[in-house]
Amino acid sequence: MLSKMFSFNRGILNYNIRHIGWLPLAYFICLLFTMPIHLLFEYSNATPQRPFVPPESLFDMSYGFLYFLTFVLPVLLGIFLFRYMQVKLSSDFIHSLPIRREQLYIQKIITGTVFLVVPYVLIALILLMIGWYIPAPNLLSISSVSEWLAMMILMNLFVFYITVFVGMFTGISVLQGALTYILFIFPAGIIVLFLYNISFAMYGLSLTYHHYESWVPFTVLPRLTYEDVSTTEITVYALIGLAAVISSYFLYQKRHAEAATSAISFSPLKPLFKYGVTLCFMLLGGLYYGYVGSDWNWILFGYFIASVIGYFIAEMIIQKSWRVFHKWKGYIGYIAVVLVIGIAIHFDITGYEKRIPVAESVNQVFFSEQGYLYHYSATEASYGEEPSSHYYEEPEVIQAIIGLHEQLVRDKNHLMNFTHTYDDQTKRFTFGYHLENGRTILREYSFPAYAYEKWLEPIIESNEYKRNHNPILNVDTNHIQSISVNNRHIRNHLQLPYLYINEADHIQRIHDALIQDIREETIHDTLNPNYWETDITFNLNNGRVLSLTWNKSYTQFDQWLEENELQSQSRLTSEHIHHAIVIKSDYFPYEIFDTLHSKSDLSLLSIDYFEIDSSDEIDELLHDIHPYEHSSYYVVLFSENKVLEEVFFLNEQEGQKYIN
Repeated sequence: MLSKMFSFNRGILNYNIRHIGWLPLAYFICLLFTMPIHLLFEYSNATPQRPFVPPESLFDMSYGFLYFLTFVLPVLLGIFLFRYMQVKLSSDFIHSLPIRREQLYIQKIITGTVFLVVPYVLIALILLMIGWYIPAPNLLSISSVSEWLAMMILMNLFVFYITVFVGMFTGISVLQGALTYILFIFPAGIIVLFLYNISFAMYGLSLTYHHYESWVPFTVLPRLTYEDVSTTEITVYALIGLAAVISSYFLYQKRHAEAATSAISFSPLKPLFKYGVTLCFMLLGGLYYGYVGSDWNWILFGYFIASVIGYFIAEMIIQKSWRVFHKWKGYIGYIAVVLVIGIAIHFDITGYEKRIPVAESVNQVFFSEQGYLYHYSATEASYGEEPSSHYYEEPEVIQAIIGLHEQLVRDKNHLMNFTHTYDDQTKRFTFGYHLENGRTILREYSFPAYAYEKWLEPIIESNEYKRNHNPILNVDTNHIQSISVNNRHIRNHLQLPYLYINEADHIQRIHDALIQDIREETIHDTLNPNYWETDITFNLNNGRVLSLTWNKSYTQFDQWLEENELQSQSRLTSEHIHHAIVIKSDYFPYEIFDTLHSKSDLSLLSIDYFEIDSSDEIDELLHDIHPYEHSSYYVVLFSENKVLEEVFFLNEQEGQKYIN
């Protein structure tokens, strides 16, 4: 039996080679120019001024074009190999031949697999051979080439097998290709659509989804250029591809030859396709109107219009006719089901929104504006991001976080409007409770921080919060090798060197001053920081580097610098700035920098401005200005010889002080 199934029909094989053999040949030629020839070209054109530097990995070589081929040619191969299923005459002819369906299917699958594997094996052999000529031992080693070969074959076969699987459900080749690409993004896409749409009605739903990107096959190969793909992920793709090719084997035997040219090959799946398309259109429509900040009336309008369009488009595809508008009864049933689900979510029948743990049952709480870190381990986080620094265990802090959570729940009706608001005043915090029973509760809320300072204060001004957000508080001065103080304006505009300190007594004094400043920092200083645009960097003995930005509220540090005559090396002062002008306008006329080159050019300005030239006023102005703040008060600074071609801002209250 097995010998019959796996035996090759020479006629079918010759047919495949004649009609589709050009595709693996074209694939091989594309790979040849993308990989070996490109590498030889780079090496042969190297010069002493432009030496040959091999890529770190084979995945870095022409990866854009190579990955494009990976998701195009296997799809075309899957469509062309089984094209006969989608054409009525070809389907009738092939299935009338004295060849069992399982034998035909296996021969087609093996042919497609060989067509995809052989070009890559040949390219891998060529890469190994040119490794004797090109000095790139790491790039062209057996292990490196084998890893690249295995991964590329896996993804090509995965795409091919999924294309074949999709082809079993449709009798139209164009639809087979379109549905294949849709299927690649469907799992992650539908979850994201559901989450975002439910968040319009379900208060507190967390949208901190990060690992969904690994569910999209398009991201696998590009990610290999900067990180390793886990063995689990590779295994999942291999198993999905295997499941697809095995499922296709059984589906092919059940598929009727008459399904050729039909949009959906299996009649029981037609309602699933129709209502699935309707649902996706509806969610996209709601997402659009919800994201542009519309109220619920417009969101509902988006749901209705998009679902109607989706329903009739799906019906047109199934019927292959635009005369489907009389088939509206199915849509009424769909709307009824959606209304029931929507009402259940709106009235929170599960108690999701009001579920807040008691402090005694909480081991620790994740509380942060960087909600995506909740799903990260310490090794997955980017440099400088420590997920552990956003967890709190002190009972007083946990109680304060729960108190804020309870207040946010009480204010639901007002705060729902902030769910998808993004501006300077709105903060988005993630609450992640780890309970003693092993369960977790995850919520996310957006709210105007200034209105909740009363509840945020015991959290942000707590020692645990400050230790978490200022690692320098946890470092002993004996472990600090040196400190550098680097101001962007002094470096970029004035071309002066940054301050470098390695004296032990100075390091101790700076450390003590900053610890005092950080501990005295208020919630207002934290939520509304105004920076000197100076980075304070601590170089530790173990090679680690800790940095913090100098907030203007750090008065002890500023005082120490002044006492040691180091202030002018650390931030802008009246020693650098000799003159300033304040402009009140609805917008800043950036074209004045074409006119202004120094103070002497002020007479050329055609706009109203207010001059400041006394040292005391300039020092006060420098303390008040903000580098990034939308305002109608603009400040331009002048050094002794030139204008600093950068705009600074004053808030409304501070601006009035300088123009009156």
